[in-house]
Amino acid sequence: MLSKVNFRIKTIYNILRPSEKKVADYILNYCGKLEDLSMTLLAKEVAVSQPTVMRFVKAIGYDSFKQFKLELAKNYDKENSIDILYGFSINADDKIMDLPGKIVATATSMLENALKSLSLVNYQKTVALINQSQHISIYAVENSMGVAHDLMTKLIYLGKSVTCHSDYYLQSIDASNLTRDSLAIGISYSGNSKNTVEVLKIAKDAGAQTIAIVNFENTMLTRYGDIVLSTSNDQFLYGDAIFSRTAQIALVDIIYMGVIISDYDNYTKKLDHYSRLIKHRGYQKEEL
Repeated sequence: MLSKVNFRIKTIYNILRPSEKKVADYILNYCGKLEDLSMTLLAKEVAVSQPTVMRFVKAIGYDSFKQFKLELAKNYDKENSIDILYGFSINADDKIMDLPGKIVATATSMLENALKSLSLVNYQKTVALINQSQHISIYAVENSMGVAHDLMTKLIYLGKSVTCHSDYYLQSIDASNLTRDSLAIGISYSGNSKNTVEVLKIAKDAGAQTIAIVNFENTMLTRYGDIVLSTSNDQFLYGDAIFSRTAQIALVDIIYMGVIISDYDNYTKKLDHYSRLIKHRGYQKEEL
């Protein structure tokens, strides 16, 4: 579980100044004794000024270095006494009994990295574009297709006009029919899935606004995204990354909740209406 301090750091990491990010990185990876951590030492270790350290402390919501250090100490001993296998990749020598812990730890680490990597500015722009667009088309292949369908379903429940074709030819035709009032979203863990890249380019050439959801920022897909949302995890295995959907699905939920919050009364009314429409399709408790 993220400590309160680490959570605050990762939430605002992308809007910190470069010098403040140096302090953030040092704190996130700090393994020494807390009693030895002083503002003077921290500034020296990171090669920044003490005022920079203080700006960082205030940026994450603390009035003083002492308050920051006390909060950091609350979960420090607990976090460092539990071996949750962070940083271990899965390999052929692993015992089956070790896998659940490793997999959960890896997924947790990826979600933390996703939070740290997410641009809050681009996130807000994404929510705004979804609200403004007359139509939304979502493109993906393979593992990312499940994520694309999840996003489509969520947006349909909010009353949005959304399409998500699995066939490349239909994707291409759909993309070519988009207009300036349309939004095209391409989802690819690697950012280099040829079909998704080509279709997002077609959509952009047609005049649509575009969003690229990827793991790595500097990829072919990001060349054609007006907005880029990256999740930044580095676990490679079968299918580019066996855990690739973990961060993507979390990002879909983040987008979905952001859209709801942007017009809460309107969207909750729609959700209530649609839930009433399909309520009879599920068994009630008294029927079980």
